[in-house]
Amino acid sequence: MGRRGEGCPSARGPICYRTGVRSSSQRFPAREESPQTTTGPLRLLYDEECAVCRASVRLILKLAPPSSIVPVGLRSAEAATLVPDEPLEVRLQAFHVVSATGEHRKGPDALPRLLDALPGMRPVAAALRRSPVAFRGAAASYRWITRNRGLIARFLPSSWARPIP
Repeated sequence: MGRRGEGCPSARGPICYRTGVRSSSQRFPAREESPQTTTGPLRLLYDEECAVCRASVRLILKLAPPSSIVPVGLRSAEAATLVPDEPLEVRLQAFHVVSATGEHRKGPDALPRLLDALPGMRPVAAALRRSPVAFRGAAASYRWITRNRGLIARFLPSSWARPIP
């Protein structure tokens, strides 16, 4: 196996001394490539009638650089043009992100792209892309939150859940 630290990914070796397995970058191919820098803002499509969704978008907008993310209600005409292949009922099942180049992701698959747009969150986005365990955990958390929006909304301050202009 080797000495402590020898062969671990942090030591640039091919085999981890603890597990005897090749580094994670070789075991798991990237889920998707890191996004190219785009010239326009990322469109964040959300359910404008959901208090938890509005509170989440408010938090995301506070964390994001100014005008880097544009919130778009899923029931709006703009959302219908951004995601023309999905009817309203299907669109409302998850949040969506659409890049300036037209790249579209939704639900848990959109999390890495959204986190890339937030300062300091790129390492988390990279972990979600590279680690199936991290991605499955994030996807399970997302599904739990979507199933329990009504319960979560009861604990939100009313100022967080007010409509977004």
